[in-house]
Amino acid sequence: MIPERRTLWTLLSKQVYVAVLSALAGIFMFPARALVPAANRAGPQRQAKGNVAMSRLPLRPMERAESEWFADEDFWAALSPLLFPEASFTAAWKQVGQILTLVGGSPSSALDLACGPGRHAVPLAQRGLTVTGADHSLVLLDQAHAYAGRENVNVEWVAADMHRFVRPGAFDLALNIWSSFGYFEHPQKNQEVFENVHTNLKAGGVFVLDLASKEVVARTIQPIGCREVPGAGLLVERWQVSDGWGRLNLEWIVIKDGRARPFFLRFWLYSGQELKTMLTQAGFAEVQIYGSLDGSPYGPEADRLIAVARRA
Repeated sequence: MIPERRTLWTLLSKQVYVAVLSALAGIFMFPARALVPAANRAGPQRQAKGNVAMSRLPLRPMERAESEWFADEDFWAALSPLLFPEASFTAAWKQVGQILTLVGGSPSSALDLACGPGRHAVPLAQRGLTVTGADHSLVLLDQAHAYAGRENVNVEWVAADMHRFVRPGAFDLALNIWSSFGYFEHPQKNQEVFENVHTNLKAGGVFVLDLASKEVVARTIQPIGCREVPGAGLLVERWQVSDGWGRLNLEWIVIKDGRARPFFLRFWLYSGQELKTMLTQAGFAEVQIYGSLDGSPYGPEADRLIAVARRA
């Protein structure tokens, strides 16, 4: 969903407005420009404080390609307040309850894939599950570790690219929540994510995927807008589809303390039917599509796409 925007003139001083227009002109003239990724931080396993371990799988240099915007730690550090506001942590508690109701049964182990700052991993652990949270970003994993420490729960945090994380038959439940799928430049890697999730699940295990689908984006997209983000500053954003509605390209300018910083991101868009086909090809025996975590139908008014895929 896209929050309500206000006009630039109502939010910006004239001086900042001129700076934004200059930045926008540069960005829109060179839409293929991408952020230079942060240095490869792969290294030995790191033991976090307390009894919560953080391990790290080696990140291959080729996967730190310039086009893979999510590899830039500056992106996550700058935009965490926008992407993970405090209210989203409160909402995650309810969402975890909805997920467990939706999948049924009594899962005892869970994988939160692309776990971010641990919004869903921590509530799962507080419900008694053995939880592993995996994410590419060390910035977000540090935030997740701190969150688990504040809540006094044990979660295993693993630094890994999501299409390479493999623990055969280790989990009853796997999650990929809040549009954390489709980031890889090559679509085959997105398919590999599903294949590895299938491998990671025990017999009868369930995978829950939550994202903004092609149908949802088509109904809600606005080409350009701006909004204030507590803790991050003013966000100017431009949305554009490409590749025959195959991708969504976002250009964000964050304005804070008189400085404008551009960020670029893009990810693949999938329809409900496309995702169902991909999950079936990955080996899942049953795939159901919903319009929200409460199990409502996936129809014209759906705000999200929720896929529930079961392993035989």
